[in-house]
Amino acid sequence: MRVETESVCPSFEEGQKGFLEDFSPRTPFQNVQPSFLNGQTRFSPLQRGRAAEGGRGALTPPQSAIRNPVPALISTRCWCMVCPRNSNRTSGEVVGTLGSANPVFAVSETHGRAFRLGNRLIANSQDAGWRSLHAAILEEGPFQATEPAIGHPSLIYHLTRPTEVMRKIEGGLRNKQLIGPRRICLTPGEATTLWEHHGHPEILQVYLRGSIYQAAVSEIYNCDISGAELVPRFAILDPMLEQLAIAITTALREGTSEDGLYIDTIAQMMAVHLARAHSSRSRPGRMPPVQTMPGWRMRRVIEYIEENLDGDLSLEAMAAEVDISPIYLARAFKAAIGQSPHRYVLARRVERAKELLRNTEVPVVDVALSVGFSSQSHLSYWFQRYVGVSPAAYRQHRSG
Repeated sequence: MRVETESVCPSFEEGQKGFLEDFSPRTPFQNVQPSFLNGQTRFSPLQRGRAAEGGRGALTPPQSAIRNPVPALISTRCWCMVCPRNSNRTSGEVVGTLGSANPVFAVSETHGRAFRLGNRLIANSQDAGWRSLHAAILEEGPFQATEPAIGHPSLIYHLTRPTEVMRKIEGGLRNKQLIGPRRICLTPGEATTLWEHHGHPEILQVYLRGSIYQAAVSEIYNCDISGAELVPRFAILDPMLEQLAIAITTALREGTSEDGLYIDTIAQMMAVHLARAHSSRSRPGRMPPVQTMPGWRMRRVIEYIEENLDGDLSLEAMAAEVDISPIYLARAFKAAIGQSPHRYVLARRVERAKELLRNTEVPVVDVALSVGFSSQSHLSYWFQRYVGVSPAAYRQHRSG
């Protein structure tokens, strides 16, 4: 088993740059600086309110996590595009249940590290309803623990306070060094791992749903996960993973984490990058050319979006509607429409909000919820970006 330490991953390729710029909700990622690496803990008003009320999104551990912090092993299956039982499958099609909407990625599916005694939980994703990944920001106290294989690869992004960390993967090398901010540790989901440190680092821990990594491997290499196993990494610098980690951290800290389609997009990008840059087939060539999606499939995806614009749309659900993989959908959709599914959905939601603001007296908060935004502030942010004025100002101008 190969382990890389103190290495710097190659920078983005041109294709990744374009996708990343389109994906970013605020600013092109290559210009983002990790400004939150200042040792300060910040909560958004939404998070503070929820914590005070003890309601949805409150920063308290679910009882299921306390009862069962370490889940049973998760079985995997073959998603190989060239297996005999999949011989009738065309490029991009989904086998089994991969294309169906995943349930919320619960803390009980992780190692439960965020809720260990001695740790201070700052934010976590479970109550935001994320399906494709689970994330938590925490200040971690000194600990030593062996974590079993759970089927989901994990990433730790160090935010503050350099700490000497030891990691020993069963059957692999023992790594130990001082890890400072911006360094990343990758651990395969199939690995049993011993961890030890005696500091108090603030970290972002991310678990990527194993089936999403499997789908990326299938899409890129036409094989199952055994043909492109994730390679453990220790204290590396990786610009792509760092920008995705910054996006996740920002979503958790600012209370804007309830855009499930946005998080699905991050997860798909992370899976593709891990398969291409951190697997046993590390650093392959570009993704294979996108095959044109048949017209009937594209029309059905558009219809599905319109029919469910007020709901919690996900890449998995859209892809399942036309029997293709989420990764293939994301690439083919952008090739055909010129926008990622996430951006297209945002634009359609803003357009529908404009119609309601022009033609009804429905309060802005109800307009937001009726077109699929998680809150009035969520609508206001995107409305301002697309239209140039706030929803209230738009309504006042139209009525005047």
